[in-house]
Amino acid sequence: MGMFDVTNYIDPSWSTSIFDENEKNQNEAEKNKTRVEFIIEELEELIVMKTNQREQLLDQLQLLDISIDRYDTLLIDIDAKIPPLLKNINDKIDELKVAYDNRITTGCKNSLKWVPIGWEDDDGDPIIIYECQRNALQIVNRIEAFDGATIEERHGVTDPLTIVKGYYGYKYYRKPINRDYGSNLITNFNGSVVAGSSTITALHYEFDSVSGQDGLEIRVGDEITDGVEETYAWSVGNLPKVTGLGTTLGFSGITTTVSGSISIGTTILSIVGMGTTTRATVGSGIGRTGILPDYTTVVGHGVGATTYSYFDSNAGVLSTRTRNVAHLILNQPAIGNTVTSSFNVGIVSAVPAIFTDSPASVSINEGELNVIRTASDIDKDFDVLKNPMDPVTIGIIDGTSKHGIGHTAYITNNSEPKGPKDWRQVRCYTYREPNGSLRLFDPEPLVGAGRAVYHSGNTAWPVTVDDDDNETYGFEGQIVVVKGRTTVSDPDDEDGVGSGKNVSVTAQSPLNPSGTTCANCDTAIANAEAAYTQAVNDNLDKARLYAVQAQALRDVRDDRELSAYGLLQAAADTRKQLDKFRVQLNDLKDLQSKEGENLMDYS
Repeated sequence: MGMFDVTNYIDPSWSTSIFDENEKNQNEAEKNKTRVEFIIEELEELIVMKTNQREQLLDQLQLLDISIDRYDTLLIDIDAKIPPLLKNINDKIDELKVAYDNRITTGCKNSLKWVPIGWEDDDGDPIIIYECQRNALQIVNRIEAFDGATIEERHGVTDPLTIVKGYYGYKYYRKPINRDYGSNLITNFNGSVVAGSSTITALHYEFDSVSGQDGLEIRVGDEITDGVEETYAWSVGNLPKVTGLGTTLGFSGITTTVSGSISIGTTILSIVGMGTTTRATVGSGIGRTGILPDYTTVVGHGVGATTYSYFDSNAGVLSTRTRNVAHLILNQPAIGNTVTSSFNVGIVSAVPAIFTDSPASVSINEGELNVIRTASDIDKDFDVLKNPMDPVTIGIIDGTSKHGIGHTAYITNNSEPKGPKDWRQVRCYTYREPNGSLRLFDPEPLVGAGRAVYHSGNTAWPVTVDDDDNETYGFEGQIVVVKGRTTVSDPDDEDGVGSGKNVSVTAQSPLNPSGTTCANCDTAIANAEAAYTQAVNDNLDKARLYAVQAQALRDVRDDRELSAYGLLQAAADTRKQLDKFRVQLNDLKDLQSKEGENLMDYS
């Protein structure tokens, strides 16, 4: 037997295993590469499919939008017939108000009345503060009297002779689906702008101060308009573009009312009568037309001597006294003189503001403004998560830009303000309390066409009476401090309050009109009443018939707009998917292009 040469021997099984492993690794790499290529191909096919799907959705939306536009055209034509008919009635309401007001201005009747508005304690003696109010708007909330009694709570109650007549209006309800599907209406809001200014103050609207971020409803580059079809404050073709979002100083709602005296050229307001300086904090805005200039603010508080007149009913004389009272120090001098007038106090604060590249040609005061985003693709900036049914905007159709608006419209004369107002209808529900009563949450806001307020008049004129029984006629806004009274009532009631030497009434008109003058006023009122009734008979039924026809069209269009909204949502969602797939595809292709790196080994 020969010798076995170990050095020249190679185990066949060993060599085979080496080659097999190399081949296996190569095959796995090839397989991984193949898998990536397959995924890339799959993504490319998916992108093509989604692109076709989006185009089909947009084509369907376009065809549906053409159908909706046909309804829009009909609705706009019908809606345009209604406001003129209602205007015929509202014009007669205005004439009726003028006739009643004229009877008062000529002195045939009166609409003023003494109304108790507060109590004070003057060195142990009770003081009642009366104000001479037109139409006797008794807006007093249970004021505590000196002796523990209370003034009758009469908040919102007016003189029974006050007449409130609602204007007729064409009231609309608009959901987010009620939109133009040929453009991108981002949002609408109530705003104000002064003619010649490029700064729009946004009322009851909030947005991020950093413009251009994802998620912001209003962005730099958006356009602002006071009408979708046409605009009044800006010229067509030159709509203002948003250049920035931020804040500006504005005078907010009234927080309190004070009465005081101030002389022209001075900055010291002496508090005499109603109110205190407690809520008139430093930085508060304060105003009275004709007395203080615009944007007057409180810069400090103080105490000083002031002289004012008051009637001492115990002594029965009209007297003057000097005493130390609280002062408000203002940032600019008064432009007029006044004694014991009412001043409104509010808060000067930063309010949301939109800055634009072009000024308004006319002023807008709390008007409805629209934000439009011009984009090549309607689905580009559409929020797919936005509720198509909420919120609901409620307003009055009274301009050409609003003809055809909304999913519901009907005629109303409920005497409520015009709006527009937003309503979260989806959150409106009733809840039965344990006591069995029903409670309504998130009720519909009160919106109407406004109202005319006038007074039928009476023959009792408010006066002040001195110790010699000399009567001086009161005037609207006059405040009288009456000392020594321990009961609270209207001064002309038969409880003795008005019988003293303080405030009272007289049946003698200060203007002493003739019987003929007053008879002519009565005739004018009767004629105006008849003309108003005739206008209602001639116009209201016609307007209601048009409204019924328009509502039938709105019902059909509403279904189509809901379908259009669904198509738009689908197209926008598909677009977002396409954007995601393209990013993924680019990442995989970049990975595939790397050479010399074992990037395909995922073991």
